[in-house]
Amino acid sequence: MHRNTFVSIGLLVGALGALGTTGCTHTAAPSTPGSTLLVSESPGIVVAGRGELDVAPDLALVTLGVEVTKKTVAEARDAAAEDAGRVLDALARHGVVKKDVQTSGLEIAPRYEYGPEGRTTLVGYGVSHTLTVKVRALGELSRLLDDAVTAGGDSVRLQGVRFELEDPTTARRRARELAMQDARRRAEELAALSGVALGTPISVEETQYQPPVDPMRGMLDAASKATPVEAGTSLVAIDVRARWEIRRD
Repeated sequence: MHRNTFVSIGLLVGALGALGTTGCTHTAAPSTPGSTLLVSESPGIVVAGRGELDVAPDLALVTLGVEVTKKTVAEARDAAAEDAGRVLDALARHGVVKKDVQTSGLEIAPRYEYGPEGRTTLVGYGVSHTLTVKVRALGELSRLLDDAVTAGGDSVRLQGVRFELEDPTTARRRARELAMQDARRRAEELAALSGVALGTPISVEETQYQPPVDPMRGMLDAASKATPVEAGTSLVAIDVRARWEIRRD
């Protein structure tokens, strides 16, 4: 091999060796048990804040179901349609309009009876029809539920009631203001304790807290009195995470 070739190879190996020993010295750091590897982050004071409001709901979402089992599919379908029609008529009498009623479930399935030794017997066919209803007149809700259940008879299933705000925009705006006020107060306290001055916000991140839905209060009563249903209040909450710069002037 020519001498110049050996020289070129030697320079290349030397350069690769230098990269292997010096090129990665800044990408790894030794660690000891219990130590924490810190990721570079812009300096500042980081806090979390929360704003909460208890607001009276103005909308109830009612889930009603009709379940019928008959010997044939046609019989079950016709019976379910008849019972569901009576429920819809009851809702209409309480001022519920068509656009506020939605079919949220529809099922046709065989029904079996399970006997000893794993034997199954076909006993008929079931039809279930589920409706989700928006009720805006909350003062009518108790009577509406009673009338709908009475109209549909034994095939009706009241599957749930939950209360919401139809337009939570205003409440969320106020909760957002409270969250930022809370975050600023915390940041100012930390700055004072640290002997520094609080600068301007560098970054703000918002997350919306969704509280668990309370179960419906009140049970259906076999007597003629109205079903007790309490709307209570809905919690609207906003969480923020904010970073403030530090001033040392």
